[in-house]
Amino acid sequence: MLQIRLLGQFDVRLDGKRLLGLSELQLIGPHNAMNAAAAAAAAAAMGIERAAIAEGVRAIAGASHRLQRVAELDGVTYVNDSKATKPADAAAAPAALPRRLIR
Repeated sequence: MLQIRLLGQFDVRLDGKRLLGLSELQLIGPHNAMNAAAAAAAAAAMGIERAAIAEGVRAIAGASHRLQRVAELDGVTYVNDSKATKPADAAAAPAALPRRLIR
């Protein structure tokens, strides 16, 4: 049985056991966490082993220039989101970043 929780902290559980959490993903934001959960669900439905699912989902780096971590200096994370050319895409970025946002 697959369970997906996204309540402040994201995690995916297979057969009641935690598969992975948000901090283990390379992707930023709850919308990407939901995408990762969908990928895990599809893999589980195809009978792929849980260790392979976790490894695969952790390896997803996302698209270039889409909420891409560029650097972290002095506690400030720099993010490149230059591909966010549509309003819906641009609106997802502030929601994806949990700390204070400087534009």
